[in-house]
Amino acid sequence: MALKNIDKLDRRYIYLIMIVLTTIIVLHPLGLPLPIGVRTTDFYSIVERYPGGTALLQLEAGTAEIGVPEQLPIAIAVVKHLIRLHYKLVFFSGMGIDDADLMVEMLDNMNEMPMTKSGYVYGRDWCIIGWIGGSEPGLKQFAGDIVGYKPYDFRTRPLRDMPLFANLKTINDFNLWFLMAREADTPSSAMRAIEAPYGMPPMLITSSSLAGEFTSYVMAGQGRAVCIGARGGAEYEKLIGEPGLGASTTDALSAVTLFSMITIVLGNLTLLGKKGVPAKQAKEGV
Repeated sequence: MALKNIDKLDRRYIYLIMIVLTTIIVLHPLGLPLPIGVRTTDFYSIVERYPGGTALLQLEAGTAEIGVPEQLPIAIAVVKHLIRLHYKLVFFSGMGIDDADLMVEMLDNMNEMPMTKSGYVYGRDWCIIGWIGGSEPGLKQFAGDIVGYKPYDFRTRPLRDMPLFANLKTINDFNLWFLMAREADTPSSAMRAIEAPYGMPPMLITSSSLAGEFTSYVMAGQGRAVCIGARGGAEYEKLIGEPGLGASTTDALSAVTLFSMITIVLGNLTLLGKKGVPAKQAKEGV
């Protein structure tokens, strides 16, 4: 009888259950089974090659409400991985004003700042240069003379006074260059300014909407590897053994999809149960 009358359930209760379910999963990821793609595995493997190395992280968030939700899970997971391997880290932005500062502040505000938790010392182990300016020509000059083109960090502290930059003169002094972007023209500008003149292919991070464009650079040999979207973030979190924003997103989507399928099936079972029953009786739930 309960199944026959399920169509009488107030739909607001269904929406409430879905909201509560999503909230719980976002706050406490379930760690649902997730196959890890080849792209993410390749990305992870390249990072593993340079323990104790140095990494230059170019964070171009693009439109925040579009770019950040898909790219932030990867950014957090990659930074955690780099710190676990004792990389020294330099953050900057070449296209969007203060994107690098914005992104690191977001990590900090979300209690996801692994530098602080790992005892990294600013100026010795990591630094935020901030926005370098100059667009594509500025990016090229910066890559060839980092401290000469941008003498100060985002708080106007001299880079020459920081031990971190004692041996970091050009982009070729870094083991890895990460480019996080969601605008289609950002990688092409970066390739012309850095990859072509200095022979330094980037590690690419982007949103799922630009998967094809960014993957093509890897296939052409102009990018080393690519990690894509919230799904890529969840896969990377699985590889480092720390579920986070990526797992929350993919778990929530999976749970909502499963819940929707269950409600659809139950609704159709109700209709099938009333098949052949006179309309008046079906309406009364007899």
